[in-house]
Amino acid sequence: CQEEQHYESSRLRKVFASKACRMSIMIGTDLTRKQMINVVRHLGQLAKPWVNKKQIHLIEIFEFII
Repeated sequence: CQEEQHYESSRLRKVFASKACRMSIMIGTDLTRKQMINVVRHLGQLAKPWVNKKQIHLIEIFEFII
């Protein structure tokens, strides 16, 4: 029974991850100053602000912006 629950939770995680990815801000998207400030503010509140190893570390993005 636990395997079945694990399978379902794994499947749900993939669905949520896919939805979150599609809702993210894509590189090249024009943002207003207010939107940029809002994004940086929210990123500062994250407990684990790093991304997966295939993507650029957020610090590198901040250094580019600032």
